[in-house]
Amino acid sequence: MSDVEVELFGGVISDLLHDMEVEVRAGLAKRLSLSSEAPKSVITMLANDKIEVARPILENSPALNSETLVRIVQQRNQEHNLAISLRREINEATTEALLEEGDNAVLEAVTRNPGAELSKKSMRFLVEKSEHNEKLHRPLVSRQDLPPDLQHQIFWWVSNVLRERILSMTENIDQETLDSLIAETEQELSSEPKISRVDYSPAQKFIQRKKSLGQLNEA
Repeated sequence: MSDVEVELFGGVISDLLHDMEVEVRAGLAKRLSLSSEAPKSVITMLANDKIEVARPILENSPALNSETLVRIVQQRNQEHNLAISLRREINEATTEALLEEGDNAVLEAVTRNPGAELSKKSMRFLVEKSEHNEKLHRPLVSRQDLPPDLQHQIFWWVSNVLRERILSMTENIDQETLDSLIAETEQELSSEPKISRVDYSPAQKFIQRKKSLGQLNEA
């Protein structure tokens, strides 16, 4: 079918959707969810339908562009947002909308999704949220795109296991950044603590290890 024929067909189906039972609409959505050639008018209507109809479209449809997804995030409910957060790939504009409009479940799903592109602004937002949301700790630390300065920020409120993981990733940090992070860590250890003394061990071991390896520049 030509593009014109597809759109004409889509117009007919769109008119019929209003009279279809929910089960029929849900079946149609499931069948069209993986098609990149499905009529956009039909896909958009199904994506804005009840969640039991919309879910496969929101999670999978390649026919939904970023503009449409952002509009759905802003106009529909958290169930729709959660479904969008599970897409294989989500661009920065859509993730920013999800973080602005989403509840904790949506934030956690976006953070766990390796296909969700996160801007530095979005990363910082999630790290700040994580201070009071433990469910964000492991997904954030596990992200390969979490920058060193935000790794350092989240360090102070995650578990010892996750602190060790953060410190183990410093091997790939350039010397200037490493020195800066260590200096900040030493300052935290010598000032009023954000964490209890018993929890300092990962940072203390990290500094001592770097000094013993000659990787910490002398002041």
